[in-house]
Amino acid sequence: MKSTVGVAALVVALGARCGADADPGTPCATDADCAGLVCDVGECRIATSTSVRPVTSESRPRVVANLRGLSERFRIDVGSRIVAAPLLLPDGNALLVGLDGHAIVIRPDGSTAHDVRLDAEVRSSPDVDVSGRVAIGAVDGTVRLFDPSFTEVARVPGMGAIEGRIVSLPAGAFAVPTRGLALITNRGGIVGRVSAASIVRGGAAQLPDGRVVVTTTEGELVAIDVHGIVSFRTRIGANSDGTPTVLPDGSILVGTDLAELVHVDPRGTVLGRATAALDFRASAVVRPDGTILAASMDGIVHIYDASLREISSVALPHGVVATPVVASDGSTIIATTGGTLHTLDAAGTPVSVVSIGTPIVTPPLLLRTGTLLVASDDGLVRGLR
Repeated sequence: MKSTVGVAALVVALGARCGADADPGTPCATDADCAGLVCDVGECRIATSTSVRPVTSESRPRVVANLRGLSERFRIDVGSRIVAAPLLLPDGNALLVGLDGHAIVIRPDGSTAHDVRLDAEVRSSPDVDVSGRVAIGAVDGTVRLFDPSFTEVARVPGMGAIEGRIVSLPAGAFAVPTRGLALITNRGGIVGRVSAASIVRGGAAQLPDGRVVVTTTEGELVAIDVHGIVSFRTRIGANSDGTPTVLPDGSILVGTDLAELVHVDPRGTVLGRATAALDFRASAVVRPDGTILAASMDGIVHIYDASLREISSVALPHGVVATPVVASDGSTIIATTGGTLHTLDAAGTPVSVVSIGTPIVTPPLLLRTGTLLVASDDGLVRGLR
């Protein structure tokens, strides 16, 4: 659910990044040196550009997420590796953007509706507002805005490198994580912005009351109201490259680079923490029964109750950086860096697995027709049905 409260300038002081990631951390010159990861400022990193919005019954895919018996119905070559999450558009089509800026809108049958080549590298996941206007952010610091016919209608340059997920807000605005945080209108106007020394690689998320929350690289969760006032700053204890998960009650879950899942209430009070063996890079998701599913970099899928007490866990053969996809029946699709897709039923029991043989770092997209879109590190998008 999104608030209909009007938009005002968002102002937040975002601190400097606390050093480069130690994992993986291998020195590199280009992405080719990183064996499927991203070369970022001279070091190999796992690309994470996923986000979870507040969950409602209307937002869940209404298809049983069972991979058994699926076959590849079509395959599209975007032309470069894909680190931006696929986006479901209001008309049921899907937007896919390659790292080289090749943007394709495809129909559920795999045919191409629109094909646009942007003149910039894209790592940020795009978003669409209620009017159907799409915002795509690029590493060159420009947000490109497209109308529903995918005609470019505006550009907002000079934002600083954009790598985190853009999030649409009410009243025709987008929150843009950049070298700081910016708020722009869907017509290309800048409502508010602040510069910072570090790039925010996670996305912003909106609470039911209209406030926006972001995580900073120095380990803070910050909430800003619609008047641009910081309503709380909460130390979560470590850097977070992911996007906060907003629960139906307005509380927030944040995964950190110190392998903690931190639960914070809407006032900024830490309610609890859960610990894993390796980082939480994928955002946690809420299942229809209210339980929380979070997958960590060691391939362990943890299922918690609302108080973050672990109920059960499942070990997958590879790490997880893509946010899992939850269907209305409670089943969950989980993609791994080893190129496998796993289904857990509503009880958390593995029921099927499919391998495509190449790393998957973005969440699969379940279309309304039941087709599952899987974008992989080889630049291919597969339609499974």
